[in-house]
Amino acid sequence: MRQIRSRFQDWSVNLKDRVDNIGLGLRSDTKDDIFVDDDARLCRVTDIRRLSRYHFEDILRVQADGRLVLYFLLNRKGTNVDSVFLTEPFHRKMWAPALVQRATGIGGAIVTIAGNKYLPTVVTVVHARAHFDAVSGGTTLTQLQNQFKRNEGFTMRYDGTNETITLPWHLIISLAMELLVFGPPLDGTRNYQRCFRQRGAQYCKRI
Repeated sequence: MRQIRSRFQDWSVNLKDRVDNIGLGLRSDTKDDIFVDDDARLCRVTDIRRLSRYHFEDILRVQADGRLVLYFLLNRKGTNVDSVFLTEPFHRKMWAPALVQRATGIGGAIVTIAGNKYLPTVVTVVHARAHFDAVSGGTTLTQLQNQFKRNEGFTMRYDGTNETITLPWHLIISLAMELLVFGPPLDGTRNYQRCFRQRGAQYCKRI
């Protein structure tokens, strides 16, 4: 009965040590195995193992001043971006910001993911019209359809430069393998039903 009341805790372990071991004690901040990653939270890294990949619904909720890392697919030799980035709205404009970011150590270094080469660049969101409706659960099916038809999306600035890029929502979906979007680690489960009214979530899945 004593073990049942104590949820089968090991009575040989000192209570103070146990609290520290699960990260709640006064000495917890000195433990090497406690995971606190402020750099990932602020997107100061391009290591995807420390970030979360964002899907369309996640990006829809990103607000102004939020930071993301865009991974642009390169050709097999890694000498140029994939052909999809040679036209509007990209026009290979990510190369110059990537060089600036590489010089300052915040991005621009070519990486390989599953055999494909990517060029990562850090960006800050400067305009995200859909954010407030999404987080309040007010995004309607009609709004989503209109945003797709009018090529609406969100605007970002490459960190360390004045160069901006506006990505329409339909490109986020159609370039899902060529353009990877990473952001601060996501916590909790993805419950998008709270983001949309009516059939918005179903519309996204259908697209």
